[in-house]
Amino acid sequence: MITQNKVLIEKQPEASISHLKLGQLYGSSKNLAISEILDKDIFSVIVCPNSDSAQSVFRDIQFFSKNNVHVELLPDLEMLPYDLNPPIKGLKASRSETFYKLANGDIGVLVLNAQNLLWRIPEPSFFIDNAKCLKKSEVITIHEIQDIFSRSGFERKNVVSFPGEYSVRGSIIDFYSTINGLPVRLDLLDETIDSMRYFDIETQLTIEPIDGCKIVPVDFFSKKEEQIEFFKMNFRNSHEGNHMEWPLYQSIDEDYEANGTYNYLPFFHKQTVSLLNYFESDTRFFCIGDIEISWIAYHHLVNSR
Repeated sequence: MITQNKVLIEKQPEASISHLKLGQLYGSSKNLAISEILDKDIFSVIVCPNSDSAQSVFRDIQFFSKNNVHVELLPDLEMLPYDLNPPIKGLKASRSETFYKLANGDIGVLVLNAQNLLWRIPEPSFFIDNAKCLKKSEVITIHEIQDIFSRSGFERKNVVSFPGEYSVRGSIIDFYSTINGLPVRLDLLDETIDSMRYFDIETQLTIEPIDGCKIVPVDFFSKKEEQIEFFKMNFRNSHEGNHMEWPLYQSIDEDYEANGTYNYLPFFHKQTVSLLNYFESDTRFFCIGDIEISWIAYHHLVNSR
């Protein structure tokens, strides 16, 4: 059992597992100790007992490491088990962006709430295969870009206001993928990207021109018809009775987020995995506090609902 003032460091090479325990560390001193042990050549995961502690550790590690290593915080979905309300769009987009970076090997240190290790999520290939880099002067049609947005879970709107949205007005395409930092506006000339620029989400005015951008998944399933049909097939195979009496089954074609869709994420994919499947065998783990209590509490919460 790890107390709050101890840090467990687990390094797992091919044939051995080593443990190191550090005691008598108070306040931010434990985060300073971790930052001094971090190796930019070894991917590390810092597991915290709750969201507040994860936020605190993330800020401290960023400060103490002096940007020598790329540190990312995996945001929580902030939804209860079996909650009918969907996650906030910005949280979904940020979380999906983190999964993409993990799958792509772009993160040096990941800080997370221990409960995130209990979720089932899409395979890394979902985020890698559905990502797309666009460059100025690239030849691509509007329909091809719309297909990319559909596969990546974007939602079409009249005006882009939040991450995970896109709009089409003639030859102008706006979209907000958080990996770019700012929303992007594409201007197509026939089947060529004539210009590309960041724009302000409040004023809708141009900030600066750019030469390239990325589109990465902003949700945990695509909005394409074949994946929706795959969901409905799995739903029918898993539930007896008249499926048309289930509000979720009725609404999924029109509203992807209603009636607790995210509680049925495995129905959208042939296979889902644990976050641990994103980590290499030599990943170094830092466990702060009693994370087992966090898991037990979440398990009780699931059963109570």
